[in-house]
Amino acid sequence: MPDIAIIGAGIGGLAFSIALKRQLGFTDFKIYEKAADVRGSVLTSASWHPRTRHAHGNLQDNIYPPDTHAYWRKLAHKYALYPHILFNHLVVSAEWNAKEALYHIILISAIGILEAPRFPDIAGLSSFKGEVFHSAKWDAGVDLRGKRVAVIGNGASATQFVPMISQDPTVQVIEFCRTPNWFLPPIRTDYTPLWK
Repeated sequence: MPDIAIIGAGIGGLAFSIALKRQLGFTDFKIYEKAADVRGSVLTSASWHPRTRHAHGNLQDNIYPPDTHAYWRKLAHKYALYPHILFNHLVVSAEWNAKEALYHIILISAIGILEAPRFPDIAGLSSFKGEVFHSAKWDAGVDLRGKRVAVIGNGASATQFVPMISQDPTVQVIEFCRTPNWFLPPIRTDYTPLWK
């Protein structure tokens, strides 16, 4: 049994594991990942190993671009994380010792906020006859060519896939946004008389 159990081989789990090795020289840990390989965001890179450009890919293959996957796999190889990772392992519980009031391991949750996709509560959605899927579980079997595509939301996922699916002129994209999305906070201050 390792001293540290990390749940998730995405950005958080990989970054935490790399820090354990680089900063503390600690190697007695395991990463439990429910998927078959490491994952990471298209728009994110490690500060100590920056990307030279943003990722791109082909949505007909997968929403997860190949160069993004290659970047995170390269990091996992560079820091020898693969021997620490147990793929296709879903963590469903950790045993708390009530008598001693502790876990016998250090448990780190790095599952991320998009681990469980959430569909919006829209009247009529259950009776919709078209294809419906969440961007976190992209259905690569759905051919979008010549279709009208409704996108609900404009968060980080939408900023990644909307430009890609819009490249095909036969795909008509309609995006529904509740609130504006900002990469940087909007500046909403009044100009002072001196500034004017």
